[in-house]
Amino acid sequence: MVDLNANGKVPVPPYVAIDIISPKLPQSFLEEDGVFEAILSFTVYDKSKLDCLIKANELREMFGDQLTEDELEKQDIVLVERMEIQLRSVAETNAYAYMAGFDCRLRLQESYVDEGTGEILDIELNKGEITNE
Repeated sequence: MVDLNANGKVPVPPYVAIDIISPKLPQSFLEEDGVFEAILSFTVYDKSKLDCLIKANELREMFGDQLTEDELEKQDIVLVERMEIQLRSVAETNAYAYMAGFDCRLRLQESYVDEGTGEILDIELNKGEITNE
């Protein structure tokens, strides 16, 4: 699996490219609970259209099995939706790239934790000093 927008040499097919389509979709207007959703896109590249579709379907089915669900749960991730497989092939000048993929909607918990470093109680602008007590 490779990052779709990564720099570097493209692997020899078959391989999967992952892209973050929507990095943070808030679940409420307040966003105080730190829960949000993200949409990830998985695209399978292969040398034949049929192989590409088969591998994309296998990967999509893996997201529906109990082992994957258990692993996601350990990471506090909820699989909200597995979208249908789409053909994503595009015509190129010298070759044809066979691509098929699907998107997943995941519910995540914000990983940032306030370290409790204190609060700024006094700022003296004239002296240029900032104190943190």
